Amino acid sequence: MEREWLPCGDVFVIGDVLRWTDTIWQENKRGRKSKKLDKLGTQRVIAKVLRVDPRGYLSLSVLECKILSTTNRLPVERLKAGEVVRKPRSMIETGNGERLKWSDEAARALIVNMFLN
Repeated sequence: MEREWLPCGDVFVIGDVLRWTDTIWQENKRGRKSKKLDKLGTQRVIAKVLRVDPRGYLSLSVLECKILSTTNRLPVERLKAGEVVRKPRSMIETGNGERLKWSDEAARALIVNMFLN
């Protein structure tokens, strides 16, 4: 059965399953990412929303991650299933974010209206 994905925009609720394309950056010695460092590749991430932060950040549990491309021959480490990551809303939007269609979209609409209005 093929899953149906919808453009997600900027409205997320706990329980949404999202997918987006993420850039993999080389990390510096402190484990932080820097824009001055090299882009190593891209990955396609599917994750479930665990928490929506009022400052615009999402806590996500990775369900699946697939490397789409690499820029060099070095092995690229992908996100692991079960790993919890924190991403800004804007990163999901710029990564062509989509959400998995709920089996009951009316229930989701009710949740969105209850918590966002």
